[in-house]
Amino acid sequence: MQSGLRWILLALVLCACSTGPTTSGGNTAVTDNVAVELDIYSGVPNPAWTLQAAEAAEFQRKLKSLPQTSGGRIDNNLGYRGFVVRTGPTTAQVQRGTVKVVKDGETVFRTDPGRQLERWLLQSGKPFLETATFTLAEREFEK
Repeated sequence: MQSGLRWILLALVLCACSTGPTTSGGNTAVTDNVAVELDIYSGVPNPAWTLQAAEAAEFQRKLKSLPQTSGGRIDNNLGYRGFVVRTGPTTAQVQRGTVKVVKDGETVFRTDPGRQLERWLLQSGKPFLETATFTLAEREFEK
């Protein structure tokens, strides 16, 4: 049952992300959905959630404030692999102090001093994560 619920939640998140920009009442104000995925499982869907508008703006602010670096590396090991954040044409992978941002085919690396953005993303998911999953991810910051 849990597995089926995860699939449904993932499908809802993906549908929300694929709807693109939204407008309200004829206004031209556009808001991109910001979908966050905790990249932690292999063989089953990862937990995912969508940031609220204020959180999405905060994420964008935090991301842009990170110092750019000439390169970096994102590991693809089993277990905890950080976060994948998707908004519009941009995908950011946040992992162990490194942030890889891909937008329109161009890749930029940033550093996440103290893993502050990564910690913030984990906290944003606390209401959506099972306690055991949250604790498992939280332990990664002790390494």
